[in-house]
Amino acid sequence: MNSETLATSGVTGAPSLTTTATATSAAGRTRSWRVGTLTATNYSFTFANGTLTVTKATLTVSADAASRAYGDATPP
Repeated sequence: MNSETLATSGVTGAPSLTTTATATSAAGRTRSWRVGTLTATNYSFTFANGTLTVTKATLTVSADAASRAYGDATPP
Protein backbone atom coordinates (compact mmCIF):
# COMPACT_ATOMS: atom_id res chain seq x y z
CA MET A 1 0.00 0.00 0.00
CA ASN A 2 1.19 3.56 -0.64
CA SER A 3 3.99 2.36 -2.93
CA GLU A 4 5.41 0.01 -0.30
CA THR A 5 7.26 -3.06 -1.43
CA LEU A 6 7.79 -6.20 0.59
CA ALA A 7 11.20 -4.86 1.60
CA THR A 8 9.75 -1.56 2.91
CA SER A 9 6.41 -2.82 4.30
CA GLY A 10 7.69 -4.13 7.62
CA VAL A 11 6.33 -7.60 6.84
CA THR A 12 8.66 -10.31 8.11
CA GLY A 13 8.52 -14.07 8.38
CA ALA A 14 6.85 -16.56 6.11
CA PRO A 15 3.53 -18.39 5.90
CA SER A 16 3.41 -22.07 6.78
CA LEU A 17 2.30 -24.72 4.31
CA THR A 18 1.71 -28.34 5.10
CA THR A 19 0.83 -30.95 2.52
CA THR A 20 0.79 -34.68 2.00
CA ALA A 21 1.92 -34.16 -1.60
CA THR A 22 5.36 -35.03 -2.91
CA ALA A 23 7.02 -34.19 -6.22
CA THR A 24 5.58 -37.39 -7.72
CA SER A 25 2.08 -37.26 -6.20
CA ALA A 26 -1.02 -37.25 -8.34
CA ALA A 27 -3.46 -34.37 -7.96
CA GLY A 28 -5.88 -34.39 -5.03
CA ARG A 29 -3.56 -34.11 -2.02
CA THR A 30 -4.41 -32.03 1.05
CA ARG A 31 -2.77 -28.63 1.55
CA SER A 32 -3.08 -26.35 4.56
CA TRP A 33 -1.85 -22.74 4.82
CA ARG A 34 -1.28 -20.98 8.15
CA VAL A 35 0.09 -17.61 9.25
CA GLY A 36 3.33 -19.27 10.32
CA THR A 37 5.89 -16.62 11.35
CA LEU A 38 4.36 -13.72 9.36
CA THR A 39 4.30 -10.50 11.36
CA ALA A 40 3.81 -6.80 10.57
CA THR A 41 3.02 -3.63 12.47
CA ASN A 42 0.61 -2.18 9.90
CA TYR A 43 -0.94 -5.34 8.46
CA SER A 44 -2.96 -8.34 9.60
CA PHE A 45 -3.08 -11.58 7.69
CA THR A 46 -6.00 -13.77 6.67
CA PHE A 47 -5.96 -16.71 4.33
CA ALA A 48 -8.74 -17.44 1.86
CA ASN A 49 -9.55 -20.93 0.68
CA GLY A 50 -8.42 -21.56 -2.86
CA THR A 51 -7.67 -24.29 -5.31
CA LEU A 52 -4.32 -25.55 -6.49
CA THR A 53 -4.72 -27.46 -9.72
CA VAL A 54 -1.96 -29.74 -10.96
CA THR A 55 -2.23 -30.63 -14.62
CA LYS A 56 -0.21 -32.93 -16.84
CA ALA A 57 2.97 -31.46 -18.30
CA THR A 58 3.51 -31.44 -22.06
CA LEU A 59 6.45 -33.47 -23.33
CA THR A 60 7.77 -32.88 -26.85
CA VAL A 61 10.21 -35.41 -28.26
CA SER A 62 12.19 -34.51 -31.39
CA ALA A 63 14.77 -36.60 -33.18
CA ASP A 64 17.77 -35.06 -34.94
CA ALA A 65 17.75 -35.49 -38.71
CA ALA A 66 20.29 -38.12 -39.80
CA SER A 67 21.10 -40.28 -42.77
CA ARG A 68 23.34 -43.23 -43.61
CA ALA A 69 24.41 -45.25 -46.57
CA TYR A 70 23.02 -48.74 -46.94
CA GLY A 71 25.09 -51.15 -44.85
CA ASP A 72 26.67 -48.46 -42.67
CA ALA A 73 26.05 -48.26 -38.91
CA THR A 74 22.95 -46.42 -37.77
CA PRO A 75 23.93 -43.00 -36.40
CA PRO A 76 23.12 -42.28 -32.75
